[in-house]
Amino acid sequence: MRWINKKVTDYIRAKKLMCSTFYYKELLKYLESIYQKYGDTHKLVVAPTGSKLQTIAVFLFKQLHPDVQFIYPVTRKFSKEYTSGVERIWTISFPEFNRIINQLDKHRKGSLLKLKEKIDLLERKHERIKGSADTFFPKNKCELIK
Repeated sequence: MRWINKKVTDYIRAKKLMCSTFYYKELLKYLESIYQKYGDTHKLVVAPTGSKLQTIAVFLFKQLHPDVQFIYPVTRKFSKEYTSGVERIWTISFPEFNRIINQLDKHRKGSLLKLKEKIDLLERKHERIKGSADTFFPKNKCELIK
């Protein structure tokens, strides 16, 4: 997988990160740190090409941040470079899956409430500044030139 993904740098400069293929929570934390840093100022796009367990991290991340766009690469035919067979079969269990999704939804809504609080604070500051400007420039002495 690394061999195939290294071709990406032929087209874009990308920060490289090594994540375990088994510890999906590690990738979820990393994606969350990127979102916290850039989510309010950039449009984020994720193109997952990792392991199946890493795809679970991507799914959970999408549940938290529906504003992030996901693009899944599609191949024309099976490529032997992507896999060399099956060594072991792993399973992961999510008991009470609906409860987990509901918790993620509450977390996501909490982030939206924080964003709304920031917007409200900026609007209040704007109103105070506007009010100060009205003291120095009364409305009856100013008119908009069209």
